[in-house]
Amino acid sequence: MSASDYDKRAEQLVKDAQALDYQKDHEKADALLRNALQLAPTNPAVLSEYRKLKGEADLSPVTKACMSVAFRGDTSDVIGAIQYLQDHNNPLGPSALVECISTLFIDVHTDHRKAVDPKLVTELLKRSIGKTDVVPVCLEESEKRLAVLNAICSFQSEDAAHTMAKVLTDRSGWKSPTRRKDACKAYFRILRDKLGPSTKSDFALSAVARLLMADIEMLEDLVNQSCLEFLLDRVGSTKKGKREPPSPESRSLATLALARIFEVKKNVSESMFDKYITEKLGDDGDFDLMCAYEAMAVVFSIAPKVAAKMFLENEFIESLVPSLDGRSTRVEKTALDMISAAASAPAETNCREAIKTHCMEFLVSIMNANDDSKALAATILTKLDYGTKKETGPSVEELSTVFQDLMVQDDVESQKKSLEGLAYASLKPAVKESIIKNEKLIQNLISILKKGAAEPMLAYPALIIIQNLAAYPRALTEEQKKMAQLKGYANAEKLKDDEDKREKEETVTARCDSLVRSGVVPALCLKNPSESSAALISSTFLALARNQKNRGRIAQQGAIGQLLHVYEVSNSHRTKYTAAHALARILISLDPSLAFGGRISELSAIQPLVLLLTPPEENETVDLLPVFESFMALTNLASSSNDTIRQKILQLGWEKVEDSMLAKNERVRRAATQLVCNLMDSPFCVEKFADGSKNADVRLGVLTFLTDSEDLETRLAAGGALAQFLQYEPCIKVFLPKPKALPYLLRMLKDEDQGVVHRGIICLLNLLTEGGKEAKDAVKEKNGEEVVLAALKTHTSPQLLESGVEVVKILRMPF
Repeated sequence: MSASDYDKRAEQLVKDAQALDYQKDHEKADALLRNALQLAPTNPAVLSEYRKLKGEADLSPVTKACMSVAFRGDTSDVIGAIQYLQDHNNPLGPSALVECISTLFIDVHTDHRKAVDPKLVTELLKRSIGKTDVVPVCLEESEKRLAVLNAICSFQSEDAAHTMAKVLTDRSGWKSPTRRKDACKAYFRILRDKLGPSTKSDFALSAVARLLMADIEMLEDLVNQSCLEFLLDRVGSTKKGKREPPSPESRSLATLALARIFEVKKNVSESMFDKYITEKLGDDGDFDLMCAYEAMAVVFSIAPKVAAKMFLENEFIESLVPSLDGRSTRVEKTALDMISAAASAPAETNCREAIKTHCMEFLVSIMNANDDSKALAATILTKLDYGTKKETGPSVEELSTVFQDLMVQDDVESQKKSLEGLAYASLKPAVKESIIKNEKLIQNLISILKKGAAEPMLAYPALIIIQNLAAYPRALTEEQKKMAQLKGYANAEKLKDDEDKREKEETVTARCDSLVRSGVVPALCLKNPSESSAALISSTFLALARNQKNRGRIAQQGAIGQLLHVYEVSNSHRTKYTAAHALARILISLDPSLAFGGRISELSAIQPLVLLLTPPEENETVDLLPVFESFMALTNLASSSNDTIRQKILQLGWEKVEDSMLAKNERVRRAATQLVCNLMDSPFCVEKFADGSKNADVRLGVLTFLTDSEDLETRLAAGGALAQFLQYEPCIKVFLPKPKALPYLLRMLKDEDQGVVHRGIICLLNLLTEGGKEAKDAVKEKNGEEVVLAALKTHTSPQLLESGVEVVKILRMPF
């Protein structure tokens, strides 16, 4: 058929489409026009009618580019279309997106499929995420679904494949869960069938990982041996021939996907893993052995029981050291990495005992050989000291000198090798003392932390070491102390460590002071800490702030901002709680205006501090120290001249404050009352006691009752709060009718403490000044003048005497 014949046939199809469109059969009209475009993609009449049918006089640059590529193989407009899509200010509605995707994947001329740019496809898919009327519409029919998904994979583009996976796993973009399930399964099958040992299938890794992490329950039946082996091949860093090893990002993705598989497909994944390792070991080549050892090391971190079973059975561990004889140092290194991972496995796996039995001599010989694996061998030996009986081999203290010698070198590689071992060793009191005295080592740790974003794998163990140095022994109840002693009888060495003077409070405080002087605080202010790093940062700041002398310097060097950041970004309640506790400890005694320095609002600290008022229960005990310190910090904040702070505290924490005024713990009760005293500067707090409700009556009764507390500080705080409350006439009208109110007030004047007496006299003065004749008669009825005169004879404070004389004058004045 000649070109003119194609044009004639296309023009006839256009006429037929026009007739169908007139009859409102738009779907058939659209199909005929598409056929016409296939026959004559450059025919002006066909293009004009197509635009008219779509209701667009001028198609968007993206639609034009897609049509040009699909029907003419013309890519001249593609770059402009990609740029248009990347600017989200440029509109492109759902119908246009559907049209573009259908054009590129369904209507595209066979000869022009290779002209489709994966970048254009990726940008179209990004625009489609979360939109229920785009990709789900394109994938509705089985045939179209397979055409689109196969085409995506044919690009071998990681971005395109991963973006399609994002579209499919975004539940908000699908009205029908069944259709999403069908699409996910179809896509996973296509990707799975393209997986293989060559690098050509690497493009599918991120898409496969995303699908498995999001929908493993849906896809578990589709995960086969080749899929698992594809992922296991990509968790290591082994290079074979000219093939480059997987990137760190690829290894992380593969590890995450494997974690989900081992979590859901427990028995099946275990048998597939055994088959993979057995085959690699059977091949006996260096590359295969390294792949097996690297896979074992990773699985130890995500499914330790699965890896431990392989490690301990079929003479794996017994034959490991003999099999390394004559092998390259690369094989030996990967074997050591695996042994190190096994040594980190939970104690119940018994891996450490097996390593001590079968590998101890080998590890000691490597450590003494002074080669590149020296630090790694020493790290393993350090791990073996925990959870197993100490029989042979160097002590942790001796091993720590290996790590410290490497850490003081300026060579980054040497530091990398020693950090993990030093992190384990720094649990020992003797090692802590030797580290803190090594200024060069401390400065190198600080330097590593300051480069945290660039070297996250170094920053984490460095954080562990700093946290170990700063950690105070956990406070134990009497019952816990007895249990610790009983355990100690069975383990004399542990009891010795528990009693080690190097772990006493004054020694730990000295270590914390040294860390602060060394400049560790700015180094702890990592910009985007991981969840585990955030936990370490919070607990370290909590320890550093224990000594009141350090709090000003810690705040000045950025701790408050970092703790607020950690609180904001962390998903762990424990980390949030620890960060809030550290924040409270810093804010207890610092002037809020100086502590925040104007860069951060004091209001941002209130929510974290209120969180502390609900302490978690652990082992049937509740630690009330964070509650007490939170109240002290809130009291300090409430002393600000900014009433918005007091209003925010009342808004977020009043219920807890009110409950704590009657807490069983005396320190908590005192701190809550002191906070109320400072909050009483706010009319919103006054209202809580004077709004005429039953709750307000109860609150006022509690506050009045606390003026007679056994604890002096509580009496002072309650008296101060009551003195402020009675400054207002409406409050006096609420106070006077209560039968016990005035007797309690007069009882304050009989207190042995001059401060309480002074507050009582101020209460009387305010009551008489604002309460008029009714208040004066009520005080006289209770012999108030005699009580005041007796107090004036007992106490000599000029301010007290001045106020007392004013009270007597008012009582003697005729009305």
